[in-house]
Amino acid sequence: SQPITLEEALQRAYRDRPDYQAAHLALLSAQWSRKAAAAGALPSLRFDADYGIIGRTPGSSHGTFTTVAALKIPIFQGGKVKGEVMEADALLRRRQAELDDLRGRIEFEVRTSFLDMKAAWEQVEVARSTVDLAQQALTQAQDRFAAGVTSNIEVVQAQESQAATNENYINSVFGFNVSKLE
Repeated sequence: SQPITLEEALQRAYRDRPDYQAAHLALLSAQWSRKAAAAGALPSLRFDADYGIIGRTPGSSHGTFTTVAALKIPIFQGGKVKGEVMEADALLRRRQAELDDLRGRIEFEVRTSFLDMKAAWEQVEVARSTVDLAQQALTQAQDRFAAGVTSNIEVVQAQESQAATNENYINSVFGFNVSKLE
């Protein structure tokens, strides 16, 4: 599969992390609270209607209804509305700051993970080249032993070195895979 880019990882984190989604929804809630507080100074119109039946017996009953319309114009609530708007503004700024802070922390975590993954990949590359060198050293030691130039101690040491480099390579691949999971 294609490796994920930094931008894709950031977008996925912003989309999928519940803490970021909660902070985003808290910001939206604060925006709506601000709008509601500002709307407290607006006039409002209300309609009420009621329908019922009146009478002593079902046969002698008849329908009754009432309707009421009320217009409310807040004249003497300017200070109250202004205070509620100021409070809503403060909450909105706080929620925005929390969201920005969380966004920065998420970006830091993702960037750090990408740097860790890059470093782990470089360790894999180094381990791979070390394995190649150990294999060449083993081949040379075996050739020298076959030619009678050296003892089998050099071959055994080269085999031990190759085993150690293979283990280091396996560990570096494991570390790289762990960093990809992060």
